[in-house]
Amino acid sequence: MGKIDEKDTPFIALALSIENDGIWFNDKHFDMQKKIKVYKTIDIINLLENKTDKALRNSDKNHENY
Repeated sequence: MGKIDEKDTPFIALALSIENDGIWFNDKHFDMQKKIKVYKTIDIINLLENKTDKALRNSDKNHENY
């Protein structure tokens, strides 16, 4: 990673040193490595929208029982 962009190295090193599900970064250099899952902003938006939709569906189901 250091050969790609030295400024990115600390972020990859930290991500490799702890248990995680990935990092949120829009830097194209991160796509050149395969050790850490990289989420782009659009990925985070989609995850949040899906969780919100699921929570709303579950809430609707719970209200049907009353």
